[in-house]
Amino acid sequence: MKNIFSLILFFLPFLVSSQELNHSDISKKLQKKLDSNNYIISKNIYRLTIAVPMKDLSYYVPDVMLLGNYEHALYKNVSIVANLGVRMGNKSFGVYVSDPVTSYHFTGTGEVRFYYALLNREKKFRPTINFSGSYISLNQYVLAKPFAIYSKSKLVSEKDAAPSQAGLYFNIGYQRQYKQFYFNCFLGVLLVNETNKSTIRYDGALPAGLSIGYVFK
Repeated sequence: MKNIFSLILFFLPFLVSSQELNHSDISKKLQKKLDSNNYIISKNIYRLTIAVPMKDLSYYVPDVMLLGNYEHALYKNVSIVANLGVRMGNKSFGVYVSDPVTSYHFTGTGEVRFYYALLNREKKFRPTINFSGSYISLNQYVLAKPFAIYSKSKLVSEKDAAPSQAGLYFNIGYQRQYKQFYFNCFLGVLLVNETNKSTIRYDGALPAGLSIGYVFK
């Protein structure tokens, strides 16, 4: 019995050391895999997107935006995002109106995002490409006056078009990149309305949106 106990004491340090080495090797392999393949965040990301804001449904006809999108990494889970493009605003005057007033506006946003799930994904060695994940943000939105207005059935003026506006929003959203394909969705709360009441009436105090796009290499 004494001999068995002595043997256990003799081999115990080797067993512990072996387990530590195995655990260390596994961690290094996982980290190497994460660094080389799965956790890729570019400093500067350029996209072309088509976005559909889910505005006040009393207007019935969705708007469409064509936007150039730029995202700059400040840290592993913090970025700034800028959008610039054209919004086609569709404004109808009743249920199922076949001929809404269509207006064209220059539009833009400036946004600071915090990706609260990214550090967790890194610790768990989960795949992440270019800020794929859930986020919260502060978003400054601007919509200029229309540069063109169109309607088949009536003469229209600027007052018939979607209103110009500027507002500060708090958003919670999710975005994903798969190869060159990009997807984003969000739900927001209007914090500061910097124009007039028509802003809230048109886009709503609880705006939401969907966008898809292409990520340039």
